[in-house]
Amino acid sequence: MAVGLGALGHDVQDCRERFGHLMAVAGAVVYQPTDGRGVPDYQLQGGSFLPDAQILTCLSCEGLFAHLVRFETVPSAGPVPLSELVSACLEIVKADAAGMVLVAEAASLVGRSLERSPLLDGSVAASLPPGGGSARAVTPCVTLAVGVAARAERSALASFLSPLGKRSWPAGNFHAAAFSPRPLTRGELDLAATVAGLFEEGTLDKILQLSHENNDQAGAQESRFVRGACWLGPIAEIESDRISG
Repeated sequence: MAVGLGALGHDVQDCRERFGHLMAVAGAVVYQPTDGRGVPDYQLQGGSFLPDAQILTCLSCEGLFAHLVRFETVPSAGPVPLSELVSACLEIVKADAAGMVLVAEAASLVGRSLERSPLLDGSVAASLPPGGGSARAVTPCVTLAVGVAARAERSALASFLSPLGKRSWPAGNFHAAAFSPRPLTRGELDLAATVAGLFEEGTLDKILQLSHENNDQAGAQESRFVRGACWLGPIAEIESDRISG
């Protein structure tokens, strides 16, 4: 799984004007082009075909998920905020940092959307962590969210994470794909089959980098969820790579 800035294409020059928020999980790569088309683009792994993506910068996780957690809110409590959901997940995995994949019915998604490729401005720093682009909200929807979260400062991750709620922790970096609303399957879920089903059966609307907004421009300050499933993997080791060229 990975979240970052990238585009689908054969080389950097081909993607220069399209780089935007990108996420990858379970054989699916999806991103939000910044060339004005407004519609997300994606590729799914199948047979001998592998998605062809160019990456500017990203957080990527490798390994097996340790937990699958299902959740559902009660009507009297209302939808659960992203920060509370992440805090509960970190308690479950008993780790200060974890990689997470969320498939859920969302009451609202609040985040940022880039409107211009970072390469056109000569920088890729403005959008990792959240900060670049304009605040947006999508309501309601089914979402596939991918990201990394922490509940205490870890120096190798600090520059990539932002607070998910009003408090400094938990912090995270999540990208979310918004699909047309539909009920989620109950019971045991297979991640790869669930992800493929979202793209094959749903309508993909938007990719957002989830963020906490300090005003009501987006109609809500934080993404909120009604029910869904979280795949969780504690992060045991952090490495930093820089690729030139």
